[in-house]
Amino acid sequence: GFGGSCFPKDVKALVAHGENSGVPMQLLRSVIDVNLRQPQKMIEMVERAGALDGMAVAVLGVAFKPGTDDIRESPSLPVIEALARRGAKVTAFDPIARREAEHVLGAAVTFKDTLVDAIRDARAIMVMTAWPEFKDLPGLLAETRRSGGSDAPLVIDGRRMLDKRSVANYAGIGL
Repeated sequence: GFGGSCFPKDVKALVAHGENSGVPMQLLRSVIDVNLRQPQKMIEMVERAGALDGMAVAVLGVAFKPGTDDIRESPSLPVIEALARRGAKVTAFDPIARREAEHVLGAAVTFKDTLVDAIRDARAIMVMTAWPEFKDLPGLLAETRRSGGSDAPLVIDGRRMLDKRSVANYAGIGL
């Protein structure tokens, strides 16, 4: 998936320009369509862990990319909104974009101050932004289990930044 203020707008502008010139833009339309469907695929992956109503789900990252607080067109937004509509108890962590996301998402999500707090007790963890600190997730999960934590949560890697062998229960976009 992709987001932000520029790339989605630029792809849409190319489609419009091509079609205004009488050139069908099927490939770029398909790119947009696939990108719009990715949040639903993420929700379907979470449902494999059980019914969403009452499920604790951690969303890691709300910015559309690391290093920014920009949440415009972020894939996290429709994912969080869909989870909340379906009764999931959503927690989130983002090192920079929290304030922006709180304004947009309101009560749909409870933001946590640390990565550890966000994943505590989660049955599903969704990596939505490739923040460098999220690479520590496998170690944090192993530590949680050693200290008496619950069964291994489903880790859904929307950025494909983790080694799928590094967590006990892994799913990733594009597998």
